[in-house]
Amino acid sequence: MLFPVALVTSITLTGILLYVGLASFAILSFINKRKFETPEEIRPIVYAFLIYIFSFFITKLVNSGFDESSKVLSRTVQDFLLFLWTFFFLYKNDERKQYVGKSLILAGSLTVIYGLFQFFHLDFLHRQENLERISGFHKNAYSYAGQLIIFFFYFLYITKKTKNVFLKILIPGLSFFCILNTSERAVVLGVVVGLLVYLILTNDKKGEITRSVIFTSIPFVTSLFFHNYFLKRINNTIAGAGGMKNARFKLWEIALGLWKKNILFGTGKFPPYVHVPAGGGQVQHLTHAHNIYLQILVTNGLIGLIAYLNLIFSFLLIAIRNLKNKTASVILISIIASFLIEGIFEFFWGDSEVRYLIIYFFGFLVSVLVDSDKLVVE
Repeated sequence: MLFPVALVTSITLTGILLYVGLASFAILSFINKRKFETPEEIRPIVYAFLIYIFSFFITKLVNSGFDESSKVLSRTVQDFLLFLWTFFFLYKNDERKQYVGKSLILAGSLTVIYGLFQFFHLDFLHRQENLERISGFHKNAYSYAGQLIIFFFYFLYITKKTKNVFLKILIPGLSFFCILNTSERAVVLGVVVGLLVYLILTNDKKGEITRSVIFTSIPFVTSLFFHNYFLKRINNTIAGAGGMKNARFKLWEIALGLWKKNILFGTGKFPPYVHVPAGGGQVQHLTHAHNIYLQILVTNGLIGLIAYLNLIFSFLLIAIRNLKNKTASVILISIIASFLIEGIFEFFWGDSEVRYLIIYFFGFLVSVLVDSDKLVVE
């Protein structure tokens, strides 16, 4: 239950908790196999994870050799065990769900509050690398923004049930304010699309649309008045200022060229690219394609991309099958939609702090769906 807090505050603590937790889970599951029998409802997810592990290992073995493939095997198995560990820890145990729900609230609150401190230049822990972009307890804004997607939609749902109108607006509004001031354009676009999906699927559409308009417009106007760096970055994208527009297209061009050399298995690694903006500006050292789909095509080929999408859609499928219940399913679908859009412009799956939180939170939501579809934190 400390894991969500560790994820937003310390990657070192996260690593310690992860390895201790996974080792304990592996030992317990071996000793008591009956207790950890896979429920029918999550078997498609389990199979998708196994395909994901096998596909990423084989493609990496073909294009990069045993040393690199063994690292990928270790990482993908960790992803799988993290999901199983989370799911079985919560499965048929409402009390633990309450504790984890509260720990997620604590983690989200800590990361949003510290982001607000940074906005007012009160970075006590000296975590910001760029004073124009808040980053929470992380050094970079994109890890922070990626995690905020999860917390934004979680806060959106749990405040839906409260009768306190002030909290219904304040909590998701502060989360959205922090997202805006990371100036992560891809994340903002993803959240907007995810929010539209949420409004389409949720009950009480009129009330939720009204609430959403308020808690998004106030942070937007406030950010525009006090700190318009996000709008400057959007303008740079549209106008191509600083050459960033051309840089991203260039990365995609490189990625497609590399993928065509080995369509099925990929070439193994995206080469470092040094971008010198036209007309001067900060030189950028770019190490990935800024597109999760193209990045996986390069590193793991078409086989890897199909395996990855199959894994994501296995979660989407269980949410759709439970959509009639209108609770955790709506959150899960909205989050998936957000990351599918963000992935067009970013390689969020390569960020362990974001990936671990996604898998942990998905494990939490799936346990809720399989049990009773009750997502209530008292």
